[in-house]
Amino acid sequence: MLPELGPSLGKLAEPDESGRELPSALVAPLRAIRLSLVTEIFRAAARAREAVALHDPGGALAFLDRERWLRYWEGAAEGAARAVILEIDTRLREAASVARLPARRLSKVLVDSVEAKAIAGRLSGGAAPLFEAVDRLSRVPGPEWVAGVVTVARKLESAWLALEDAARRELEEWERDVVAVRAWRRPRWPLWLLSASVLGGAIYLGLVLGGYLIVPPWLEPIAQAVWSRW
Repeated sequence: MLPELGPSLGKLAEPDESGRELPSALVAPLRAIRLSLVTEIFRAAARAREAVALHDPGGALAFLDRERWLRYWEGAAEGAARAVILEIDTRLREAASVARLPARRLSKVLVDSVEAKAIAGRLSGGAAPLFEAVDRLSRVPGPEWVAGVVTVARKLESAWLALEDAARRELEEWERDVVAVRAWRRPRWPLWLLSASVLGGAIYLGLVLGGYLIVPPWLEPIAQAVWSRW
């Protein structure tokens, strides 16, 4: 008989453990993903037990086979990656709003498709033992299958905790980009150049109209109009 998997899933199945060291913005989305993952596993385990009760061991194996475990994990990991990327982009956009960063520049610092894949890979970096346990599960004989399922459940807990740690580190790494965006200031030299040009033009015009400089042909109409009012 397949035992209850809750104890083997450990912290993964304990609601109060979610977000133990996570940034507050990630607690809710990752908790929802984690609980959905656990719910799927519990449902699959219940159906496997029903198949065993109906003397259908093949059916029981199908509910918790290699493909199902991988699908459960990949769905959870992809959802976690989306949540992390969304939080990174949100922080970058907020920093850009404070700094008044132009939209063109903002588009260059947001997470692109290449970085998104890299983030997803880093979040799943601790899942190698899970993949190994899942692969072994497809090769073990019937009597050892139950022990294999328990092992996979334990490795799933470890993979998820590693994912949470990776998510926290990811936000810490991107925080440097957020700080850089928030500290951005519009270059001052165009303003200085414009001010110098306006000031220089005003001085030149004053000297011309004051009779200190020769009036160029293109300024004669203006000069005559001004002098006629004096």
